[in-house]
Amino acid sequence: MRTQGKVLRVPNVAPGLIMIQGRQFKFSGNTAWKSKVEPTPGSVVNVDLDRDLQVVAVTPVPESQLAREQAEPAAYRPAVRKLKPRSLVARLVKKIRGTRSAMREEV
Repeated sequence: MRTQGKVLRVPNVAPGLIMIQGRQFKFSGNTAWKSKVEPTPGSVVNVDLDRDLQVVAVTPVPESQLAREQAEPAAYRPAVRKLKPRSLVARLVKKIRGTRSAMREEV
């Protein structure tokens, strides 16, 4: 799955961090980073995730693409696929919130 994120921490001694839709993902600079240009904190990147939501590849988004995306109205932008919660606690919270909203609608 390909999505966009923002670099929070550059991989040096510790793994790098990318923020994608409010979730942090670790990545290694020598295996996942696929560009000659070094990553910088705050830069927007394309991220390829595997089925287990592990970072496989990270590439910087070209400035021309960023400018084009900012100029487009939101209605014409492709929908970003939301990540499913993978921890047990996150799934339980999601389920509880869903049942509470359904209970409110019945009343």
